[in-house]
Amino acid sequence: MRKELEERLIKKYPALYLEQSKNKNLRIECDDGWYMIVETVSKLLNENKSYVGRVRFIKHSGFLKPDFAMLASKADYLFGIANMAFLVSQVVCEQCGERGTELSDYRGTACELHGGEKDITSDYLVLPCQMEYFGGMWSVLISNLHLLIVGHQGEKLMPKVKITKIYKKNGRLKIEYTGGNEVTRGMVRFIEEYASNINEETGCFNFDSDC
Repeated sequence: MRKELEERLIKKYPALYLEQSKNKNLRIECDDGWYMIVETVSKLLNENKSYVGRVRFIKHSGFLKPDFAMLASKADYLFGIANMAFLVSQVVCEQCGERGTELSDYRGTACELHGGEKDITSDYLVLPCQMEYFGGMWSVLISNLHLLIVGHQGEKLMPKVKITKIYKKNGRLKIEYTGGNEVTRGMVRFIEEYASNINEETGCFNFDSDC
């Protein structure tokens, strides 16, 4: 990640990045395209004051994994955020932030321009309910959220969840649901916040915006 983007995060969330502010050799281990994933996780952690100590972002099997200690009372909620961030890095180009596909040999995610295959994800979306038309990237995010929830339920890691309504309000994605638990809430909150700061069709974002 470009140094100026890292410095923006350190300045905006000083309590989260104490280690990085003291040690310039500690870097966020990803390229610019995953900046908004890092920004979204940082914002949600900062809102809840529920982390303990350091916050890092590392590559795990080629994708972005948030790494932080957390208060026991917030562990499930934060696990939901981290789990969703890891999954989103599998569909977002690490170079530019557009919709991407997984590269072989755990090399991350890339759009067609940056070496990935043609993205045909939109042809195979599984959506949780009827909803108005959204752009391609928002639809991919909603589908991935739904499939992750279904996967957790299948493994009996989450109570039954029913997504009842998905809509846009003042340009921001809103997801209403019943059931679930704190993991569900963290997953949904991440998708709502991330989606609301990107182009709903392409997934791109403005590097110069203050989110």
